[in-house]
Amino acid sequence: MQTEIEILYIDDEANNLVGFKANFRYDYVIHTASNTAEAEKILLSNPDIRVIFCDQRMPGELGIDFLHRIKKDYPKPIRILLTAYADMDTVIDAINKGHIFRFVRKPWMGEEIISAIEEANKFYVANSLLETKNQELQKAYDELDKFAYSVSHDLRDPLTGVLSAVKLGLEFNSIDRIHELLTLMDSSLVSLDAYIDSLRDYYLLRRGELMLSEINFDELFDNVRQFYKMYTQNKDVTFDICVEQKEPFHCDKAILELILHNLLSNAFKYQQKSRQIHLSNYRLMYLINKRSLL
Repeated sequence: MQTEIEILYIDDEANNLVGFKANFRYDYVIHTASNTAEAEKILLSNPDIRVIFCDQRMPGELGIDFLHRIKKDYPKPIRILLTAYADMDTVIDAINKGHIFRFVRKPWMGEEIISAIEEANKFYVANSLLETKNQELQKAYDELDKFAYSVSHDLRDPLTGVLSAVKLGLEFNSIDRIHELLTLMDSSLVSLDAYIDSLRDYYLLRRGELMLSEINFDELFDNVRQFYKMYTQNKDVTFDICVEQKEPFHCDKAILELILHNLLSNAFKYQQKSRQIHLSNYRLMYLINKRSLL
């Protein structure tokens, strides 16, 4: 955030414009305008203006009406009204329409202007920090939504595979066949439980921070093979895995597993007639680098 405070001073009296700039040009960056149309052009070309001083009795448009009109397009600058006629109706109108931060009586005193600028700047900084926090919070909510979708998306297929095995097992009379299905179901559910634990640890404990480590694709893909073993057998799908790792590869393992499950769950769901799914570490690394997921 910038250190110099930029100020826009609007007044139809030339002497007041000259006097304001002469008094405060060494401490602040001063912009002056003799009418509201000129003021809007200055605001458009100077987005870092923090404080606006505007005289109430301006030709063609009252200061309150101007400050109210620009609030939608320029919500950040803090608005201060200059007036020699601070009657109650003006005060109420300014609060309701212009969202005025403060009044300064004309003719103004230098100390009062400095005090108004310092207070307005503190309010501006506080609002800016709050806006930043709100943006970060919204980003966190968006990531949480994606996380919830990924979990429901990635867990549904393995569970569907287990349910299919249960239905298939109900049709068998052979104890050996049933035991074989139960063994596969047990392996699938153990892998599923480990996957849930890894997601929980990553999102709840690490809170999105990257934890880079060297990836062993043989080990990683073997876990993936076991995870989808039940599904491939029940659906009669060929799942080919190819690993050719000649050099170290570093990535966040939790993120990599999440990417893998997203890709594979879609592949199993929307497989073509060939009923073959291929997984290669080179292809995976290409997709990761292409999508800037590292």
